[in-house]
Amino acid sequence: MDILLNVRIGGNIMIVLLIFLLVLLLPIPIKTSILYSEKKLGIYLYNFKLNKRKLIKKATTTKIPLKKKKVLSILKLGINVLRNNFFKPYIKLNINFMYGLDDAANTAEVYGLLNLMNPVIYKIFGEFFFVKNFVYNIHASFNKTILKFNIRSIIFINLLTILYMIAIFSTKYIIEKRFQQFDN
Repeated sequence: MDILLNVRIGGNIMIVLLIFLLVLLLPIPIKTSILYSEKKLGIYLYNFKLNKRKLIKKATTTKIPLKKKKVLSILKLGINVLRNNFFKPYIKLNINFMYGLDDAANTAEVYGLLNLMNPVIYKIFGEFFFVKNFVYNIHASFNKTILKFNIRSIIFINLLTILYMIAIFSTKYIIEKRFQQFDN
């Protein structure tokens, strides 16, 4: 009877461990959208619109006085950790941009400049993510003044990657903080 009980408990523990490992390793898709049309901006997360007032209210209630130099050093360190991270999250990015100026010549010049931005945007996102799918569409309207854009992205990240990035960031931050006295 004891052997059967030990097998059941051991089997249950193995099932719990397997489920825990699956949660750590399976990628979680984070869907975001930014829409701008007719002077209205909408930011969506999983088809839920983020309210600008709520975001500003939350940000203003938790004010912590920090020095600009300290914030810049933390931001620089965070960017370096993301850039040099081996386990980068994956991203699918779809950018649709529609614009128009009254003058056809100016619209054509801006169209050329916007097409030059395609590799720059790809390179910027490639620094922080593994880019799986990148679509960049520009539509020009030569007859009227218009500005619309739609940026949709899906970021695939798993919990193990997040924990790894937090561990790397915290160790680099502690090392930088301890050896900061030798930089002077």
